[in-house]
Amino acid sequence: MQREITIVNRGRGPQLSTSRITVQDVVPYLQLNYSYDEIREVMPSLSVGEIQVVEHYFNEHREEVLEVDRRIRARNANRKNPPEVEEILRRGREQVRARLAAIQQDKANGQHVEGSNRNEDDPDSLQSMIRSRNTPESLPVLTIADPERLRHSRDYVQQVAESLLAALIDIDLLRGTGRLYLP
Repeated sequence: MQREITIVNRGRGPQLSTSRITVQDVVPYLQLNYSYDEIREVMPSLSVGEIQVVEHYFNEHREEVLEVDRRIRARNANRKNPPEVEEILRRGREQVRARLAAIQQDKANGQHVEGSNRNEDDPDSLQSMIRSRNTPESLPVLTIADPERLRHSRDYVQQVAESLLAALIDIDLLRGTGRLYLP
């Protein structure tokens, strides 16, 4: 026996009775005129019936739903990271930009920029794959330089985390670099 799909309010705003997905979770896709299949690609747990119920609710309560959407977007636009997080991001961005400049300089000088790989002669090695398949649009392979040190040094964990976060934020700047070692 299948449960009836309805919109309920359990304290988080209107949501599906069959899951924790709210109407507001689906609104952006409805506004962009996504098909049911496209919405299901983004939210595979939703059935077409659930999407139809949300769509019906959206159409019946359009102004109210859009007002809540406007408030959510305004609140998110005003959110800022705590100062300590902003400082971590700033330092990480500096590190990534410095590494990128060094990589570009090495490339300009015709130097090999990827690190050594003990299996680099093996055609199935990661290093060989990077060399043979890397294009200017390829995302870099991010490699932790000293994984064992992660277990023993909190400072090193912090350095790796900052570098990783900065690399992810500026990932498009790193396209085509092949491999990037996190400190």
